[in-house]
Formats: sequence, C-alpha cells, structure tokens
Amino acid sequence: MIEPDRINVHERWETDEALARFRGAGPEPAQAARIRDAEVRAYRIAAVEAP
Repeated sequence: MIEPDRINVHERWETDEALARFRGAGPEPAQAARIRDAEVRAYRIAAVEAP
C-alpha cells in the first residue's frame, strides 16, 4: 500500500436524484470530523455493452 490509512470509496448511482436522496445533507458531524481530505468526482458513462 502506498497510503495505508487511505480509503477509496467508489459509488454507482442510476440517477442524480437517487444520489441526492442518499447523500442528503452530508455525513454526520462525528464522521465529518474524522475526514481529513476528500475529492469528489462524477464520471458520466454514455453506454454499457457486453464485450
């Protein structure tokens, strides 16, 4: 491991609305206090097909 205390989280959502419902106002204060850094990116996939 390059950074043993790092956690990568990848999420997949069907719609922007579903993501917004899940996230709500963000993490609880106790959890937010433990987050040292965050980088959030959205990637859009135009299509999915069999190889």
